[in-house]
This record gives sequence, structure tokens and C-alpha cells, in this order.
Amino acid sequence: MKVNSRTSYFLHLAALTSLAIAQQYLQPLADGADFFVERGATRLDVLLFAFGLVLIPPLALLLAEELVGLVSRGLREALHLAFVGGLAGLIAWQFLTDPGSPVSPLLADLLALAVGGLAALAYRRVGAVCSWLTVLSLAPFVVLALFLVFSPVRSIVFGKGPPAPEPRASSGAPLVMVVFDELPVTSLMDSRERIDARPFPGFARLARAATWYRHDVTVADFTQLAVPSLLTGTRARHDQLQVASEHPHNLFTLLGGSYRLNVWEFNTDLCAEPVCREQRAAPFVRRMRRISSDAVASVPALPAGLRSRIADGLAPGEGPTDLTAPPRASVRRHLRATQNLRFSRFLASLRPSRGRTLDFLHLILPHRPWVYFPSGQRYKGGRPYAASLFAPLPRDPRAVAIAYQRHMLQLQFVDRMIDRLIRRLKRIRLYDRALLVVTADHGASFRPGDLPRVVTRTNVGEVASVPLFVKAPRQHHGRVDDSPVESIDLLPTIARALHVRMPWKVEGRPVGELGSRRRPLTVQRERGEGGEVVVGRGRLARMRRAALRRNRSLLPGLSPFALAPRDWHAGRPLPATLDSPGRYAAMNPRAPRVPVDVSGRLPGRARRPRPIAIAVNGRIVATAWTLVGSSVEYFTALVPSSAFRRGANSVRVVGLSRGT
Repeated sequence: MKVNSRTSYFLHLAALTSLAIAQQYLQPLADGADFFVERGATRLDVLLFAFGLVLIPPLALLLAEELVGLVSRGLREALHLAFVGGLAGLIAWQFLTDPGSPVSPLLADLLALAVGGLAALAYRRVGAVCSWLTVLSLAPFVVLALFLVFSPVRSIVFGKGPPAPEPRASSGAPLVMVVFDELPVTSLMDSRERIDARPFPGFARLARAATWYRHDVTVADFTQLAVPSLLTGTRARHDQLQVASEHPHNLFTLLGGSYRLNVWEFNTDLCAEPVCREQRAAPFVRRMRRISSDAVASVPALPAGLRSRIADGLAPGEGPTDLTAPPRASVRRHLRATQNLRFSRFLASLRPSRGRTLDFLHLILPHRPWVYFPSGQRYKGGRPYAASLFAPLPRDPRAVAIAYQRHMLQLQFVDRMIDRLIRRLKRIRLYDRALLVVTADHGASFRPGDLPRVVTRTNVGEVASVPLFVKAPRQHHGRVDDSPVESIDLLPTIARALHVRMPWKVEGRPVGELGSRRRPLTVQRERGEGGEVVVGRGRLARMRRAALRRNRSLLPGLSPFALAPRDWHAGRPLPATLDSPGRYAAMNPRAPRVPVDVSGRLPGRARRPRPIAIAVNGRIVATAWTLVGSSVEYFTALVPSSAFRRGANSVRVVGLSRGT
């Protein structure tokens, strides 16, 4: 059967592109609807993205056919067959390259080409195939319905906003709340479980004037559940999306009727109309390009090379980040930029006011990737260290020490932020009057061989234990409170401190009502893992102390750049091959980004790691351990940017040995 109707052509192309393109992108994004929340997508953004995936590909292919048809009808027919065969081959390739497929990549490519050729031939000569594709033209409607109606995305598209906030009586004290991300409280402690003031003077300064709830724990191991639980006082469920329609009763609806809100959310959208109006730094076109680029890059629906080129072409690049003048009404700001810039913009948005204000910031720090020095400089290197959130850590503590070192350096950068926050609040005369809350949504583990982020019965001491500092209005003297606090207790504790009556029931309780005993802690696991971990309070405390001792042993030197023990001494230079040695020929040690991750490999095959030192311009500035792979011995070591001079620098790798 020969098909020559333009309508039939479009229906057939729409059916095939819906299966080969739209469904391949929309299904994983529906299962991970957090993708849209994290990028600040509006209802209109999601609708246009979905309809665009369904309509634009077949329309673009049909337009190409029509343009070719102006030259030759035969060429148009041939191009249509090529499109049909290509889409059929793409569907076959996606099936053959599924992660569970035993087919090799080369064989998958060959089989996909064969399927595409056979599909085009059958389409040309077998009438039933055309009829079947005509029936299949309902696929676009099914794909859209599955995505928009029968998936978590419906909460974004059709969900109702929170109820209109009501005025509530309160003390009138301002509230400033900062939530950090992936920060275990053990990282802040010295050997006596106090704030270690030497590397963290900012947190120590805060602790001297605030109440430190030293045993505070989170009820979830990832942001999408942890932050809603923190802001609602009730445990979020796995089937809920982190949006206001799923969590209508939260901190913002509690205070929104009486307080002016200045909200900087990240990965959540709990402050929505009519509580907060949206203020975005990125215009519509930039948002859509970012969403499309990230979707293409993250979903393997196309071959890697093609996917990368399309994603790079769609990426909007750097854009304007200036904010408008501070609004009079409550506002939720969405600024997709570096965390350092977001924090600086948040500080600038804090204004002196005698009225009731809530300033809220969720900052994705010291969350990996670890790229910041305490000074705020970002480092880069030839072989940057990357630790997956979901893969187990190495069993060798010397390899884990690399991760912990970079975590601690980035945490010192966070500490400088705390100091900047306190100075800013004092400058605008808000520090003494405000209720100041500093906490984190969840922690992270550095237990060798264990998962770093997904909570287990062996790492829960680090993943669940988070810092919580609450400085009450007019509080000038700090204290430590070891009450069994959970993150769901924070909202009722804030309400009590502000003298606000809770108008709805929550699971959490104000800290003053907790007592000394409490049920075992239940921590929900990441959505992809599912389930939960239950642990008794006594065992949790023992695990936290063990994690503190273990982590402190990972950095044996007085300097964070010393990973090797102090009783090893410099020996002979080693014949190391540095990654990109030309980076050190024209250095600017004060640049915002500095190449101070010195990495490379050593010749030969070593059986076990060995200690090395990095010498810059003839002076030892860092020590580390080599890492032994299946066929190579390599290393990656951070050195302080102050070790370099402007211009050319000499970088050498030196062996270490025991002795005097």
C-alpha cells in the first residue's frame, strides 16, 4: 500500500516520534519529577516542554519533507521512508542498549540499522504496516496523558496552591533561617564533641550566642524528603513531590499572613502563590533552554555523541544574575547560579526592618561536588576526585581521606559564610532582635566501604546527625542541649519561640516538650532505594562518636593539605607524569579558579599505595597517598593556592619515607 497523504505522513511520524523521542524523555522525567522542581519550572514550562516534545519532532520532519518535495516528489517519498526507518531503528537501538541488555554496543548499532532498513521496506510494500501506524497515531495522546495526568508531574501541572495565609498573633521577632545541605554534625566537632573553633571560627561564634542541639537528627537522607519534613513538622512521604500542593501547611503558610517573606528555595517549591509570588532571574527562553538541555544530557534516548552536541547547543550558558529591587510583597526567588553567588545575593537581600520578616535560604553546600577552598576560590585539576552519591566509598581509608579532605575544605568555606551572615545581621541591626536558625537537611558518611549518602544501619550515625543552632531573640549566651531532637521538631519549636499558635497538627513537638526519652529514630531512604532505617538513640550516639574518631584519623596532619602521617619525611623526586603540566606555566594564584588539584601517574605497577609529597618551587606544600588501579599507580593531591607564584611554577612529586 502506497501512502501519499500529508495527513497520514504526519500521523505516522507523530506515532513514531512519540515512541522514539517523547516517551523516552517524558517517562524518566515523570518518575523523577524533582527534575522540574529543581529547575524552578512553572506549570506553563512543563506543559510547553511536554507538548513540544510531542509536536515539534514530527512537525520538523514533515517540514523537511515538504521542502524537499518542492524539488522532487520522489525525493520526498525517499526522505519519508528514511525517517520512518530511522525512527524504527532508533526504537530498536534504545531497546538493545538498555542497561540490562546483554548485546554489545557494536552489535546493537548493527541490529538497529538492520531493523530500520526492514521497517522502511515493510512500510513501503506492506499495507498493513501503514494501517497499523495510523492506529498507533493515538500514541501522542497516551504519552501526554501518562506524563501529565498519571505521574507525579500532575502535582506541578494541576496541583492547587497552598491556602491563603492568615494573620497570626506572634511576638513579632524577625526570623532568619539558613538550611545547608549534606552536612554531618561530626565534621564540625573536635575530639570532645565540641565545635572545633580552629577550622570553624564562624560556627564557634554562632555557638557562643545560640543553643546548639547537639543530638539533632534528620528523618530522611535526601533533600526532596528532608526539607519538606523540616518545614512542615511532619514526615514527608515517598509518593509526595516537594511542592506546595503536596505540602500546603508549612513554615511559609504559617507566617505568610503576618510576615513579609524573602524565600530562596532550592530543589523545593513550598512557597507558592498566594503565599509568595515568584521572582526569577532567568527569562522564559533561558529557562526552557536549560530544561531542554539538561533533559537531553541526562536521558540516554540518543547516542552519546549526538546527545552531547544537542545538549551543548541548547544550553543557555551564563546569563544575567542581577535581582530587581527588594519587593514589598512576599517573594520566592529562583536564581540558578553558583552557590557562592546565591549566598551573596541572599545577604544583599537582607534589609533593616522593624516589621515582621522571614528570610529563608536553602544552600546546596557543603554538598559535593567539592570545588571550593575556604577563601571561596574554586579549584580544578587534570584528574578531579569524584565520589558518587550512590556508589560505595573505597574500602581503603587512604582513598576515603581524599574525599573527607575536600569535604572539610568546602565546609571551611561554609564557615566563612556563617561569619559573613552574622556580620551582615549585626550591620543591619537584625542579629539581636531575630530568631536565627542554622541547620542542615541531612548529613553524609565517610565510612570506608559504606554508602556515602543513602542511609544504612552502619552509616546512620553520620547521615542522620546534623547541626541545629537556634539563637533566640535577645539571646547572648550559648548553651548545648542534648535533647533527642528530630528535624520534624523544628517547625513547632520555631512557632513556640515566636509565640505563634500552630493551627494544624504536626508530628513534631517543641523542644521543651521532648523530655529525655524518645522512640527510636526512623530515617527514610532515598526514593530510588526505598524503605527506611530504624535505630535506637543509644546506638545512634555510639555510632556518631565512632564516626567522629574515624573521620579525625583520616586527616593526621595539622594542615588540611597533609594526608600522610607526620612521621614520614621527604626523599627523592619521583618520575611522575603530571596531568596538563602546562597549567603551571602561567599561574595567577589569586584567580577565582585555580589549577591546584595536582594529579598524574607514576611508572610501573605498585602493589599498594605509598605516601608522596608535592613540592612547588622547591618547597613541600602537601602530602597524599597514591591510588593503585588495575594497571596504573596514580595520584591526586590538593595544594594551597598560596604555594604558587604569579607566572611559571615548578611542580614536583617527591617520595616519602620513615626515619629521622
